[in-house]
Amino acid sequence: MKKTLVFVMTMLVLTGIILTAMPALASDVSVGLELDRDETTTADQVKMVISVSGVRSMDRHPLISGLDSFDIASSGTSSRIEIINRKKTVSLDYTYYIRPQKTGTFHVGPAEIEVDGRTYKSGTQTLVVRKVSAASGPNRQGPFLRAELSSKKVYEEEPLIYTLKLFYTDRVSDLSLNPPDVDGLTFKQASKASQYTGVYNGRSYHVIEVRYSVVPEKPGLYGVGASRMDLVSYDSENRRSTNGFFANDPFFSRSNGRRIQIKSDSIDLEVSPLPLKGRPDGFSGLVGRFRIVSKLDPARIKAGDSASLIVTISGRGNVKRIPDIKGPGFTHIKVYADQPDLKVQRGPQGPEGTKTMKWAMVPEKPGKYRIPPYSLTFFDTKKGAYREIKTRPLELDVRESASGQPPLVSSGHTQSKGPGGKNKRQVKEIGHDILPVHTALSKGAHIPGPVLLWLLLLGPVAVYLIVVSIVRARKKTMENISGQRAKKALKRLVQRSKDPGIGAGDLMDIVRGYFNDRFDMSLGTLTPGQAGAILRSRGVDNALIDSLEGELNALFDRVYTGRGDAPCDKNKDIAGLFREIERGLG
Repeated sequence: MKKTLVFVMTMLVLTGIILTAMPALASDVSVGLELDRDETTTADQVKMVISVSGVRSMDRHPLISGLDSFDIASSGTSSRIEIINRKKTVSLDYTYYIRPQKTGTFHVGPAEIEVDGRTYKSGTQTLVVRKVSAASGPNRQGPFLRAELSSKKVYEEEPLIYTLKLFYTDRVSDLSLNPPDVDGLTFKQASKASQYTGVYNGRSYHVIEVRYSVVPEKPGLYGVGASRMDLVSYDSENRRSTNGFFANDPFFSRSNGRRIQIKSDSIDLEVSPLPLKGRPDGFSGLVGRFRIVSKLDPARIKAGDSASLIVTISGRGNVKRIPDIKGPGFTHIKVYADQPDLKVQRGPQGPEGTKTMKWAMVPEKPGKYRIPPYSLTFFDTKKGAYREIKTRPLELDVRESASGQPPLVSSGHTQSKGPGGKNKRQVKEIGHDILPVHTALSKGAHIPGPVLLWLLLLGPVAVYLIVVSIVRARKKTMENISGQRAKKALKRLVQRSKDPGIGAGDLMDIVRGYFNDRFDMSLGTLTPGQAGAILRSRGVDNALIDSLEGELNALFDRVYTGRGDAPCDKNKDIAGLFREIERGLG
């Protein structure tokens, strides 16, 4: 009994392994384009990522439209593999850094690729480029914080953007940000923090930018106080001396940073009340810029059928105040209202939203029914006045039903008169069963009973023995291959890093390849912390690990700031470190 149970369990496990190892269906190919910001200046860089899903590798970079007014630099590629519910998804990411050459509003994209003779395209992203804000005073050495408002004069409940930028040259860490707390102003983070290289007062800095959406709840003069940021700064004055080539490089300093607090400047904001002149009756308080459209789907039906009336209001402003529209009223049409649907999203100039209202209309008799225009009133912040906009009138054309009477249910069946003049439904054939039902045994070829019995008895045993042999042979082969890869890992790293003009991105790929070969891994990405943890678990000296993490941190910084392709002259130091690490591994 025990042996039988072990055999059954083994077969179940092997079946699971076989099913897992079966190749998944190929993923559909799609292309996406994403910018890390939707607003920038002519002195800043913008990170752009092209994601190609369903492709493991490509011979060519994507073709990207809309970049005629930009300088562009590639920062390498990365790939991902995900398996969810036995469905494998592979994707390839191309990272670029673009710098605008002039101001304006630009549409970046689409990105275009060709796979197996078929062309795939991404969507487009809108990027607003402004002039570099005027700066005064001497160049600053240490980290400093600047605050900006998209407008210093707005109306009540008119959203605006509050932007904080941290400028720094030396390495910083452990950032903690506290935006101002002002009674009457509501701050909500509008986007994730972005990092890029920018210029202030003629000098280049690393920049971390955070944007907030601000809604003034009531009119008045506001003093938007200073924002505070706590951080650890590894500046040049606090570094211990380091010998060698990296003596003046802050990224290779082994100093303990100092914790500091920095503040932004205060900004004055004037919030005006909405004017009483021209304010319509029943005004909902909607402020911003909006549009309203309506449509019928379909516009021509039979009596008893259903049509949908859809009214959509969209725009930018205090979108949560978009009012509900009152549905139509008719004598011979039954109207059923759906629940209004409001969707709010973050936009470059503040909250954007769309409210959709639907009504199902079932006419009881034929005729032409006019649906009057629907209106929306709001305060237009650009024109400084109240506006009323309307939809165009619609007409629902209702024809007589086929029977001359509105059917109770629209089913596609025809009706006929039976005895006594009563309506009688006639069954309509719409198709045949995919698998026909057999009423008799097939007269075709069949397998004799004894042969089938032996196949059922011996088949699982034969499959088990074959699978066990294959698994053992595969395991032995994989062990031999892994051993050979581990022995040649250092040699391969040294050979691949000999190029004196190699960039930081390629050097990071070489280091990742070493870890995959040496320790039989399949890392898609490798951070300095991961590298240190792997080597620490193998008993490598902490001093060597610290040196390697410092080198990798410097490479990461170059890649992240768009300098991944530029020669970095770190290949000899990296190769020397790994020679010492290899001695420690034994």
